[in-house]
Amino acid sequence: MTQFQFHIEYRTPNSQALTTTHDLAQLIVVVDGEGMHRTAYGDHLLRAGNLFVVSGKQNHTLDDQNGLYYYNVMYDPAQFLKPTTDTTRLPGYHALFQIEPLYRLTEDLDYYLHLDVETLGHVTGLITEIYDEYLRQAAGFQTIIMAYFMQLVVYLSRQYNAENAPDTLWRLARVLAHVEVNYAGSITLEDLAEIADMSINHFLRTFKRMFGVSPIDYVIRQRLLKACQLMQQTDAPINQIAAQVGFADSNYFSRQFRKVMGKSPRDLRKELQSVALI
Repeated sequence: MTQFQFHIEYRTPNSQALTTTHDLAQLIVVVDGEGMHRTAYGDHLLRAGNLFVVSGKQNHTLDDQNGLYYYNVMYDPAQFLKPTTDTTRLPGYHALFQIEPLYRLTEDLDYYLHLDVETLGHVTGLITEIYDEYLRQAAGFQTIIMAYFMQLVVYLSRQYNAENAPDTLWRLARVLAHVEVNYAGSITLEDLAEIADMSINHFLRTFKRMFGVSPIDYVIRQRLLKACQLMQQTDAPINQIAAQVGFADSNYFSRQFRKVMGKSPRDLRKELQSVALI
């Protein structure tokens, strides 16, 4: 049985400064007061209504400045952010839960989503439900936490938009959402640069700096991930799955699959089927 990779804390002015050392991603919501977010790249003031996500790989500290109250929701992205959900079609999802954490790992990002009083109240209401379930741990609490967490993810993804997002993050978020919707069709570098509203060279540099791969390599990897899902969920032939995720040439699909996944599609399918039988 997969371990439930989740933890939540409610921090008050009496709490010690929080320095994280674990591998879980963190969604931090400032409920009241002011505090300082300290990273290797800079110190930034947090106020009530600020919200941000950090990778488990980032060392950072939050300390009280003036009556700081906040929730720290810690989770395993692989377990809680399932790529099969339609949240990945929202640019705000990619901006908040994927791009921001990557950006904060390598650069000083002086930006935090700010929620107005009404929106903050709705968010804290959802988090309170999660917190109560986590503390009581009654039968079925993990399923309820997952359900509330996904409500929270969708709601926050809708709040993160072009009006309040940093320009570069939002441009890249639009690209990732486009790939999510259109991965099976024709996608060119020129198409993606146009969606990002950047020159091709600038887009290439920006994308690779952020994600570590070229835009087209990213598209190929997304297609392969979709193929893995289909191999696990269906009995369709490999060549049919290849065509379904955007590979016209099944031999090319197999080569790319082995290159990225380290094994052939058939070998991986056998592994997935054996795991399903356990």
